[in-house]
Amino acid sequence: GITIDVSRIPFKTPRRQYVIIDAPGHKEFLKNMVTGAADAEGAFLMIDAKEGLQEQSRRHAYLLSLMGTHQVSVPIAAQGDDAANIVKRSSKMLWYTGPTVIELLDTLEPRPRNEQLPLRLPIQDVYRFDERRIFAGQVETGRLAVGDRLIFSPSGKSATVKTIEEWNTDQVPDVVTAGEPVGFTLDQQIFVERGEIASHEQDAPVLTNVFRGSIFWFNDKPLRAGDVLKMKLASAEHTVTVQSVDEVIDTEDLGGTGRKEVQRSEVAKVTWRDDLDGGISGPARSRDDPRHQSDRQRHPSRPQRPLGPQRP
Repeated sequence: GITIDVSRIPFKTPRRQYVIIDAPGHKEFLKNMVTGAADAEGAFLMIDAKEGLQEQSRRHAYLLSLMGTHQVSVPIAAQGDDAANIVKRSSKMLWYTGPTVIELLDTLEPRPRNEQLPLRLPIQDVYRFDERRIFAGQVETGRLAVGDRLIFSPSGKSATVKTIEEWNTDQVPDVVTAGEPVGFTLDQQIFVERGEIASHEQDAPVLTNVFRGSIFWFNDKPLRAGDVLKMKLASAEHTVTVQSVDEVIDTEDLGGTGRKEVQRSEVAKVTWRDDLDGGISGPARSRDDPRHQSDRQRHPSRPQRPLGPQRP
């Protein structure tokens, strides 16, 4: 049969816990395969011993690399082996001296924890309570603490974290880490829009309006230079233009095809251009915008814990 949806199967070994993400490999369902690969720290790329290495397997291997999954193992599935060497070694394959699948899993290295990475905090909204401006968002990576000096990109404005806000609690934290929603105030009044990224001044992201990226194209309509698209980055939306299609990858030999348009299910390297002077757009104005009267401004007695930004 053909796997269509992504399924998650938890299990554990004596060393640690795992979740197997069973993702489809058929060309028509590669969106689901990419969704599964986005969360994976390692991958098994199954090869049928009878069919050998096919173009689809090469495409999968390239996609795994594109998604940042670099710990990839290639089990060979042969008929009549009865799932040999999964947990225990098979007496039918005495020639094989490598690890079992479970032993191999236990050698994989977990990716760095998100709190060990530089701070990246997309601003979801700005709320007004009394005289305070509370900036709300979710800490995607790194940690945020009272006293931290922040810079907001792309505006370049900076300020120091004055307080971290919590509701319905007697103990307000001084530090929040990756994965936590947070509200915080600054030591000075600055105007920051929804969609800006807060980071520590010493670890600020590179700011550019022209960048090159590898893409996997899902649309039926080919992608060409000059096409205008909407790009979502955390809580921000940017209008970007395809400046050039630099290379369309031939997944058969991983070389270039020489073509300048990207067809459906193809991988390409594309240069994008974003008009940063146009500002950041989003589905809603900041609550700090005087043109936007929020429910929380009208009813300040009903504060709520801020939610993290919506993921694409």
